[in-house]
Amino acid sequence: MTKQAKTSIGKVFGNVTKVLGLLDTVEIVGKVTDSAMPIVTKALDRHHEHQKSLVRLDDVTHLERHTAQAYLEEQGFVVSQVLAKPSLKWHTAKIDEVVGMSPKPSKLPKGALVKLYYVDEALVTASQKLTQVPDLIGTDLFRAEQVLEEQGFRLVRELLPAKASYHDKRPFSVLSMTPRPNRIQTSLAKGSIIKLGYIDNETLEKSRQLAKHKGLDVTKLSKQAKDWLKNKQ
Repeated sequence: MTKQAKTSIGKVFGNVTKVLGLLDTVEIVGKVTDSAMPIVTKALDRHHEHQKSLVRLDDVTHLERHTAQAYLEEQGFVVSQVLAKPSLKWHTAKIDEVVGMSPKPSKLPKGALVKLYYVDEALVTASQKLTQVPDLIGTDLFRAEQVLEEQGFRLVRELLPAKASYHDKRPFSVLSMTPRPNRIQTSLAKGSIIKLGYIDNETLEKSRQLAKHKGLDVTKLSKQAKDWLKNKQ
């Protein structure tokens, strides 16, 4: 038999072996799949039964709290009433009104705990006394004080220590506020204390020196800092 014929026969046997191996693999996978089907079916059945057992939690905000509790208890939930905290959002709320709930409307198993947040007369009154704190970062210190005092807040000035990051800031502008207004809109009662952080001329000079030591480019100043330096000259 020639060498070429032997090679051809070897290839044929090799291909046959691969095919038989593939068939064995398919058979094994089929057996595994068949044996796993009852497990998968049971899991799907359990999931389906679980979904059937869930109860829809409806939105009961704006309802009177006792009415809301009675309704949810009829649905099979356990209800806990919690007095909310003062907020500008509640300044027009009705006494005993549900203003929030946890969890939010969804599907839950019977017996799940639902918290209802409500307001009473004292809380509504406290909410009506709140004032939104404006974000005055970057504003002239004296102008910021005027705005906040007109809104009924008490103010405390805080001279900030020198920092390299202040090298391009304008003296006597508000660099920090405590508490700091945020995107959720900070609100405080009239008479609350707000701390305003600022730097003076001496602090700016020290900050510029710190910036130079750190290799920062102190020639790139903000427009406010440029105006201040120009007026100083």
